[in-house]
Parts: sequence; structure tokens; C-alpha cells
Amino acid sequence: MRAIVAGGTDGRGGGEGPVLVYLHGFASLPEDQLPLRDGLDVPAGTRFVFPEGGLGVTLAEGPRRAWWLIDRPLRRRMRAGAIDALSHHRPPGLAAARVTTTRLLRAVERELGAPPERTVVAGFSQGAMLACDLALRSERPYAGLGVLSGTLLAESDWGPRMPRHPHMPVFVSHGRADPLLPYAMAERLAARLRAGGHPVRWYAHDAGHEMTEGTADAFSAFVYESLLAPSR
Repeated sequence: MRAIVAGGTDGRGGGEGPVLVYLHGFASLPEDQLPLRDGLDVPAGTRFVFPEGGLGVTLAEGPRRAWWLIDRPLRRRMRAGAIDALSHHRPPGLAAARVTTTRLLRAVERELGAPPERTVVAGFSQGAMLACDLALRSERPYAGLGVLSGTLLAESDWGPRMPRHPHMPVFVSHGRADPLLPYAMAERLAARLRAGGHPVRWYAHDAGHEMTEGTADAFSAFVYESLLAPSR
């Protein structure tokens, strides 16, 4: 799996600082996430890892990457009002994405010296769903989990796993005008995580499927505090 490593003491991931692994959304690229390196207020020496999704997709602007393909029939059902169908959905490519990204996270621990307890795993949209899946299935708690414009998937799989690491902090943000992933489902995800014992920081905004300036500020504060906190 290709990944961009940035930050640290040399701008290329050097040093012994904590790590933020950030997973891009559908039809995006690791390079598109690089502004986070300079835009987030994080502890000195923090390293950034921006992995690349395993599937290629083509847009008018050119080739992009994804973690799995969009389920068009599910999208039509949601537009017809069946938003609850999303919580039962298991994307066909999720398992494969989980395997490859788990390997990358192990490499982060092995090569960068950053165990889960010193790593925040986060993502946007499709990347947020994958980040949530990875954190809930991890044998050890991460320093934090960031779910930006994500949603609740595979509820029967995720639900029983939520109490496993009850002190792992979670950041959930969503736009009230999101036309792609229902706001109500993000609220439901946050509620389920709280019920599992997680301290959830919820940030809502009035925009759509995007990271607003306010979202970036709130997420930045969450990452800063999570990476400075003692290991759980």
C-alpha cells in the first residue's frame, strides 16, 4: 500500500513523535490530504501518514482512489427514504481494505515506533468508515478515533465491539445539509459509541459533505489532546 509520510523532525516522518493516520474519502488521493499537515495544531514532532486506497476510480479530473466501490442500489434506496438500510450495509470491499490497512498500521508501529496508544486513526467519509472499523476491531485501543462525515455501517458487527475499549476517545463530525450520508445516521453512530463507554466529542455544522473550517479547528483540538494524553 502506498502512503505519504510527512511531519516529524525532518518533514518526512523522522523522530519519535506520535502519529496521525488519516484515510482519504472516495475518489480522492493521499496528496489531497497534505494541507492537514500544516493546518492542524498538533504536538511538536507529530508524524502524519496518508495511505492510498486500494481501488482506482476515474473522474473527469483524472484518476483517483477509493477503499471500495459505491453501492448504487443502496444509494437509490436511501434516496427513497430507507436510510436505515445503511446501518446494515457491509460494503463488499470493506474486508479487503481492512486487511491492507491493518498491515499498514502494523508497519507504522514497527517502522515508526508508534503503537496504537500513540496513534490517532481518522478519516473522511469512506475513510472515516474504514477508520471506525479498524479501531473497533483493534486488539489495543488507539489514542483516538476521528470520524469526519462518516456513518454507521455493519451495525451488528460494530455494535458488540464498541464496549471493548471504552476509554478510547472519539471525534464525530457531520454536516446537517450532507446530501450523501444522512446526518441522523452520524448522530446514531455517536450515540452507539457513547453507549459503549467512549468519550465522544460531537461537532455538527450547517454545511454539506465537507470539512469546514470549524470542523478542522475542533478536530485539531481533539487530535492535540488525544496525542498528549497518557496511554490508556
